[in-house]
Order: sequence, then C-alpha cells, then structure tokens
Amino acid sequence: MANSPSGDSVTERLIRVLETFTPARTVQTAADIGRRAGLPRLQRASHRRRAGGRGDAGTR
Repeated sequence: MANSPSGDSVTERLIRVLETFTPARTVQTAADIGRRAGLPRLQRASHRRRAGGRGDAGTR
C-alpha cells in the first residue's frame, strides 16, 4: 500500500535506501541517503517530531 506522494510503497522506498549503499560507500549522512534514494526532504521540525522531542535538551 502506497503512503507517499510518489505512490511508492514503504518496501519500494526501503529498497531504494538500501541500494544507496555500496562496498565503497558504507557510511552516509541522512541527507545523502535521501538525495540518492530520491526521497523528499523532511523539514527540521518533522525530524524533531519523529525523534519524539521538541529539540529542547533536558526539558522532558
């Protein structure tokens, strides 16, 4: 079941993410993975929400 603007399933997106890794490229930033996999860029606020915090250290 697709849950993305592109119509790709989670499995299809996961495969694209895994395909960004090569024997020569084993370490990447999240931005590099997203760019190489063709995934949409998340806004910073979205990253913080997904991480479960507001970005304020020690306020929980």
